[in-house]
Amino acid sequence: MNRAQDWWGKYRLAPGRMTSLEVGSFGLRILREDEQWRLAWRNQGDPLPEVVELRTNVDPEDVEEGMQQMRFGAGSRDERIEIRPLTGDRPFVAKPEVPLCILPGEAVTLYITTPISVGVILHEAKAPQLEFPALRARDTWFGRDNTEGQLCYASKTWAQMSRETFRPWPHRAVTAIIISNRAHTPLSLDRIKLPIPNFTLYQDEWGCLRTSGLLLKRSDDQDLAQARLLEPAPSDHWTLLAPPRAVLKNRFLEAFAEVF
Repeated sequence: MNRAQDWWGKYRLAPGRMTSLEVGSFGLRILREDEQWRLAWRNQGDPLPEVVELRTNVDPEDVEEGMQQMRFGAGSRDERIEIRPLTGDRPFVAKPEVPLCILPGEAVTLYITTPISVGVILHEAKAPQLEFPALRARDTWFGRDNTEGQLCYASKTWAQMSRETFRPWPHRAVTAIIISNRAHTPLSLDRIKLPIPNFTLYQDEWGCLRTSGLLLKRSDDQDLAQARLLEPAPSDHWTLLAPPRAVLKNRFLEAFAEVF
């Protein structure tokens, strides 16, 4: 596998100059003007392109039709910007294209990809002033009814058994999930809820985006599963890119419930 291209980092942007980023289906333009920053972005289109192109300190270009825009007032002459990959801000409900059934007493490892977010930091702030989902996912409700549950993003996935079957998409991160069915009944995986905000984001030795792993252990015939995050070993040579947004406090997750 060829190493994936990095598209994030810290830069200086002179007045009257522009930084342009194309990563997957996401496009971003950052223009430094006198006393303000102007940002334009889009995150809709083909969900699986492998485009990566970063140009910094180039001549300004016209904003594409359909791009959203925002301005930031800045009287100082600070030219520092940072583009940073982030995990998504909500859980993702992954729906395999072909449902999978895990027999009692069996365990499988699945690999699922979800779109990441792109953060923009101006003037070396501690947190991104703006962040954008690299792909606009649709909203879904995950729970037993319309009062008990959680608002999530919906994502179709292949839920592959091998990491090597995935291409190195620059705007999607791969999560390894170990599902252990210790109940006395088969477990039908029609949908799986991934606690994406609780994952750490990494870059592996091939330059691909990866998250913390997840162990889900089902011990009875309910939708609750005992959950444990799995972090890479030092020998894996992964690089930390972004810490989790929130700590996983509950050891038991409603991971296999139906979407209402």
